[in-house]
Amino acid sequence: MTKAEFVDAIVADAKISKAAVGAALDSFTKNVTKALKLKDWRAFGRVQGFE
Repeated sequence: MTKAEFVDAIVADAKISKAAVGAALDSFTKNVTKALKLKDWRAFGRVQGFE
């Protein structure tokens, strides 16, 4: 699934604008990447395999 397909699926399910979904997804990706670079595992709760 491409990013565009993923955004379209969320738009269809949540009934919100494509721009809002795109902004939320970009923010999520940016912050997950930042946490991973900082090795801030607390951001992921108790996800198996991160410790």
